[in-house]
Amino acid sequence: MKLSSIKKFPFHTFFLPAFFILHINNEYFSLLPAPTIVEFFLYYVLLAAVLLVTGRLLYRSITKAGVWATTLLIPFFFFGAAHDLVKTTPFIRSFSSYTIVLPVLLISLLLFSWYCKKKAGNFDKAHKYFTILFTILVSMELVILAQKTITNNQENNLASHNEFIKPVANCHPCEKPDIFFIVFDEYASSRSLQHYFGFDNSLLDSSFKKNNYYIATNSKSNYNITPLSIGSTFNLQYFNRPLENETVNTLTLLQSCQSFKESRLPDLLGQSGYAIHNFGFNHFTNYPVSTFRYFENFERNALYHETLFGRITRDILWNIWRLSPALRKKRAQLDRQEQMQFIERNKKNWQLVLQELKTQNEQPKFVFSHVMMPHAPFYLDRKGNRTNDFSSIYNKNNNPGPYLEQLMYTNTWIDSILNATDRNFSRPRVVIVEGDHGYRDTPFVPGQREKHFMNLNTYYFSDKDYSMLYDSISPVNTFRVVMNKYFHTKLPLLKDSTILLQ
Repeated sequence: MKLSSIKKFPFHTFFLPAFFILHINNEYFSLLPAPTIVEFFLYYVLLAAVLLVTGRLLYRSITKAGVWATTLLIPFFFFGAAHDLVKTTPFIRSFSSYTIVLPVLLISLLLFSWYCKKKAGNFDKAHKYFTILFTILVSMELVILAQKTITNNQENNLASHNEFIKPVANCHPCEKPDIFFIVFDEYASSRSLQHYFGFDNSLLDSSFKKNNYYIATNSKSNYNITPLSIGSTFNLQYFNRPLENETVNTLTLLQSCQSFKESRLPDLLGQSGYAIHNFGFNHFTNYPVSTFRYFENFERNALYHETLFGRITRDILWNIWRLSPALRKKRAQLDRQEQMQFIERNKKNWQLVLQELKTQNEQPKFVFSHVMMPHAPFYLDRKGNRTNDFSSIYNKNNNPGPYLEQLMYTNTWIDSILNATDRNFSRPRVVIVEGDHGYRDTPFVPGQREKHFMNLNTYYFSDKDYSMLYDSISPVNTFRVVMNKYFHTKLPLLKDSTILLQ
């Protein structure tokens, strides 16, 4: 290729998606899997190539085609940021409606395409400008990436492990118990159910007591978001950033999932001879989840939802499903498929932990199970029958009925766990059954803060000695008590506090 041809080639059309991917990767540094990053990079490079070829056919000039393609890609990649700016800026926020924005954008791009057709020349100045601009932007992002990589940047890690905990393998004398941690998502405490819903859950409380469980009746979770709540429990500490009243977004969720993944408890136990069984919602660093990662779509959303198509999919695509009977039928099929996946994941995690409860091996084991019930979507009624009332499945606004229906069915699963708990095994046994947080009103109701945190929190110790527990214990202290009781670690208990995220 001649030097003149190289100068005319629109590398900027491909630098733009490279800049976008690098920028997102730097913003979410260490939070996005490499295969997902590569996948989206290839998607966006292919899109750029298709536009470039189309422009070449339309305008007969590779330089003009590149300027046209890059101009079309700019609103595609930066629509999310621009739209958010318009929505939050006084005086112009009224123009942020998609019914205004999308027609204006379409007309502008059509007019620009017509202008490119009519305008003579190859747009050499625009070509040079785009080349310099995106070369600089890509170079900056590469420098940032190198800096983060070299310094092992930890800004997205919410858990800093400053407190030394000795390996429990060195504990002497102690008899390592089998430990089961079973989480039913958004299961509120009996006091919360009675106070806010007028629902009497004393039958389940009686089952706990019958099976020798300790019920922390005044327990409150430390966070009202699943990966933060369970992550802080497994890290035995609060997170290192003030999160009170922070709005939950993709970055916060991915940071909390990463902190969960790097939890210290599974590694401490694994290094001490424990078999680790992860029936949860995300991988631990050395122990992959046995079903699927519940929040993995957020990794893809980080690379997709800032784009024009991503925002359309997120914000208004649901309206398109209403346009015809065929589309509505297709939507119903997808809903049923999602429903079955949700139910089967929960059922498998429940069955796996039941199986582990009924057995004891020579090697001590730590079993974590997470069931996304009674949390929405509310697919099941009190008898476990699937509902097709999709108007109520996702509706949590002042809609406790479906939640209580699914909670009553969840109680039958908890009963089976309780019946499998108190068995005559030689090794000590710890079983913790809890809700990771209380019932969350959406949107938040002022004056009902504690409702978000009042969670089910129960403990079974096979020696029936609950002297280290107390009525208001919160999850951050759960494994501090277990470690102190069984491994003599003498960890101080932390203040039981709540951190509300919006």
